[in-house]
Amino acid sequence: MKLIQHTGRQFLLYSIAVLLAGSLGLYFTMKHLIREELDDSLHYVRTSIEKNPEIFHEEPFGQELLGDLIFLRPISHSSTKETFTDTSFYSTIEGEIEPFRKYTFHTTLGKKVYEVAICRKRIENKDILINIGGWTFGILFVLILILNMVNRRVAKYTWSPFYRALQSIKTFSLGTHKAHSQPLSGIDEFDDLNRELHQMTGKMLQDYVALKQFTENASHEIQTPLAVMQTKTELLYQSIDDQQQLQHVDDIRAAASKLAGINHSLLLLARIENRQFAEIKSVQVDVILKSKVDTLKPLTEGIQIEILHELHHTEVLANPYLLESLLSNLLMNAIRHNLSNGIVEIVLADRVLLIRNTGRPLTKTPELLFKRFSKDDESGTSTGLGLAIVQEICVQHGWRISYRNEGKWHEVRVAFGPFAI
Repeated sequence: MKLIQHTGRQFLLYSIAVLLAGSLGLYFTMKHLIREELDDSLHYVRTSIEKNPEIFHEEPFGQELLGDLIFLRPISHSSTKETFTDTSFYSTIEGEIEPFRKYTFHTTLGKKVYEVAICRKRIENKDILINIGGWTFGILFVLILILNMVNRRVAKYTWSPFYRALQSIKTFSLGTHKAHSQPLSGIDEFDDLNRELHQMTGKMLQDYVALKQFTENASHEIQTPLAVMQTKTELLYQSIDDQQQLQHVDDIRAAASKLAGINHSLLLLARIENRQFAEIKSVQVDVILKSKVDTLKPLTEGIQIEILHELHHTEVLANPYLLESLLSNLLMNAIRHNLSNGIVEIVLADRVLLIRNTGRPLTKTPELLFKRFSKDDESGTSTGLGLAIVQEICVQHGWRISYRNEGKWHEVRVAFGPFAI
């Protein structure tokens, strides 16, 4: 729901509550005023009766006078007590019982004391309710129409700078090297928002450029010493005869190799997060998978792991390098963490890739496997970055990845959602 609609709805709800409360108050106010006016008019009739007693020539007396019903009844003693009550009489004109206001008092006419009752037709409560309710709902209907028109006008003109800023943020990309910029609208809040967004995106671009330069420099500066270390330790390993020293050098060689793998993975992860792989094109997943399975067959046959695959034609829009990296990490993960005489099953169908492999039961919660440097076997040679890279690639492409473990079977599922064709 848009903000203007939410505001309008809240205003409408409060308006309805105020109108209903006001209508209720108006009903009781009008009812009270009508009753007071009716009582005052009945007082005037009493004055007329007391000034012209000759109009009553029968006892007891009961007749209609100027639309009022007047009843006289002689009594033995007079009292100052007077009462106003609501009553009803059958109307021959309307053909139904009609409500009346009855005023009863004692007065002296001539030499006799009478109890006089003057009855005047009053407005029914339902008539008051119908009139007030009709006006209330009429006003409410007009209010809704006006509010809708005002909302449309406000959304079209007043909020247009906000929507332009929102669209600019949606299309903002670090790869364009262009900060958010919008012309001044004359509305202080929106102008402040645009200035802050301009500063924020400008700072993001500066940080992006600095990080990109760092990753490029690190790629050259760190890899070269690592390559030298690996080469020298290899030469040293071949020239030493002492078994104890040979073991030390072998440990150094293994550590240097692992450090090189960590460096490569971290740099790749940083480049993915910085969206440095901008090329997107149609890629055949089944073709790449078949090629990688054929490449890995000599390795799996040597360690007695069987690969079973069922690959259906699937094309996705992706960066080719990142897709290959994703598939390589998943396959190597399934092989590295397998059992002796184990199995790897690969199924590609309906835009979903399923890779299952046998292995030891999981000792960590599945969510931790996608964290950096998180691995189930801390003593292994894995860097703990493979699944983190896979997840980041999925995030960049809008794919969904999930992991499930049942006994000795481990299952990773990748759904090529929005970008599949």
